[in-house]
Amino acid sequence: MYETAPASTQPSFAAVVVTFNRKDLLAECLEALLRQSRSLDRIFIIDQVSTDGTAEMLKERGYLQHPLIVYSRSEKNTGGAGGFQRGVELAYKAGFDWIWLMDDDAIADRNALERMLRHVSVSNVCAVANAKLRLNGTFDEGHIVFEKNSSRESEPAYLTFSSFVGLMVSRAAVKDMGLPKAEFFLQGDDTEYCIRLCKAGRIAFARDSILVHKEVSRPPELVHRFGRDFTIYPKDRFCFQYFLWRNRVWIETYGRGFRLDRIGWLVSKVLRVLLRTCFIDRSDLSFRLFIILRAVADGLRERFDNDFPFRMRDRILEAARKQSLLDEVPGS
Repeated sequence: MYETAPASTQPSFAAVVVTFNRKDLLAECLEALLRQSRSLDRIFIIDQVSTDGTAEMLKERGYLQHPLIVYSRSEKNTGGAGGFQRGVELAYKAGFDWIWLMDDDAIADRNALERMLRHVSVSNVCAVANAKLRLNGTFDEGHIVFEKNSSRESEPAYLTFSSFVGLMVSRAAVKDMGLPKAEFFLQGDDTEYCIRLCKAGRIAFARDSILVHKEVSRPPELVHRFGRDFTIYPKDRFCFQYFLWRNRVWIETYGRGFRLDRIGWLVSKVLRVLLRTCFIDRSDLSFRLFIILRAVADGLRERFDNDFPFRMRDRILEAARKQSLLDEVPGS
C-alpha cells in the first residue's frame, strides 16, 4: 500500500512520469522535479518494462530510497496510455489533489510547478498545462490547442487540448471523468482525455511555466518527391501508425459524440494519408495501405488489438533476418 497524501489545508501535488528505455532522460526529468521551487509531495515513476537498466540506475543513484519517489514497474508494457492510467490511479488513490503528468523526456524549469499554482484555485479550472519548448527554445504549438477565443497572448488563456507532456489534472476531475484510456496504448490518449476534461471544466494555460520537451527518438528517413523532401518511416516502424489512425478514428466516431463536421474532417484525413502513402511512401505500398485500412476498420469496430503492430513488425524483422542469412550464403 502506498502512503497517502500529507494532511494539510494546502493542496497536495504529485507528479506522474511514464518511462520506457530512456534511463538517462528519466534521471534528468527526476532531477528537475526534485529541484522545484515549490516542492512536490510525491513523484510516481511508472516503468513500462524497461530493458535498459532503468531499475538498476534508479537504485544506484538513490532514487528508490528517496522519500518522495514511488517506483512502479508494470508486469507488461501497456504503452504510454496504460502508464498514465496506472499513474493517475495510484496518485488518485493516494489522495493527491493535483496530478502532474509527463513523459520521461520532459525537463521542467525550476519554477514550473510554482507558476502553475495561481491557476489551481480558479473556479471551473480542472487542469493546468505547461508551455512546451523545443530544444532550440522555440514554443511547440503542436502540443496544445487554444480555445476559440484564446491565444498564447490572452490573459487568462484556456485550451481544448494539451498533450500529457506537462498537464496537471485535478482530483475532482479524475473523480468525475475517470482515468485515461489505457486501451489506446500509444497516440491520442491525451486527446481523448482532454475531451472529457473540457466537459468537467476548463484547461488553463500557464504560459510562464516551462517544460523543455526533448523528444529523443530515431529520426525518420527522408525521400525526395515532387521537388521536395518528405519524411518516411521504414516498414518496421510504419506498423505503429496503426495506433495513430485507429485511435483517431475511435475518437472522432465515439469519443466526441457524433458530429457531421468532424466525420467529414476524419474522412478527408484518411483519404489524404492514403493518397500520401500511394504517391510519397510508395515502397511496400500494399503493406502500408493494409496497416492504415486495418487501423480505420478497428477504430470503427472499437477493436483494440494492441499486439497487432508488434506482430507485424516481428514478421518484418524475421523476414529481414532470414534474407540476411541467405545473402551470406555463397552462390545464393
